[in-house]
Amino acid sequence: MTKVFKRYVEVGRGAVLRGGKYDQKLVIIVDIVDHNRALVEGPTSDVPRHVEAFKNMDLTNIVIPKLPRGASTKYLKACAEKAEVAKTWAATAWSIKIEARKKRAALNDFERFNVMVLKKKRSALIAEQQRLLKKQSA
Repeated sequence: MTKVFKRYVEVGRGAVLRGGKYDQKLVIIVDIVDHNRALVEGPTSDVPRHVEAFKNMDLTNIVIPKLPRGASTKYLKACAEKAEVAKTWAATAWSIKIEARKKRAALNDFERFNVMVLKKKRSALIAEQQRLLKKQSA
C-alpha cells in the first residue's frame, strides 16, 4: 500500500503562511487547536505566536523532531537553531523562488529594461549555438 500524503499536520512541522501580514513567512506548528487551526510561531522569521487556519498555510518537509506541544518561545528557538531550520529552509527551491520573486518585484523600470535586454542577449546566444550544433550534426 502506498502513502497518499507525505506531509502531515504535526507539532514541530514547518509551514509557509499564505496571504495576510506574514505572507511567505516560515512558521513552526507549536500546538493544534482543532481540525481547522493551529498555534504557530516563526522563531527564525520574526512571526509572533498566533492561531492560524490550516487553509492559510502550506506544509513543508521541515520538521523539528519530538517538539512538545505548547513549547515555550525560548525552547522553540533553541530547537529551531539545533535543527538548523533557517539554513534548511534557505536551501530549498521554494525559498529561493520566493526570494527571487521579491527581488524582481522591487525592480524599477530601468532595471526591468536591463533584465529584458540581458534575456534577449542570452536567447540570441542560445539560438546561435543551437543553429551551429544542428549544422554540425547534419
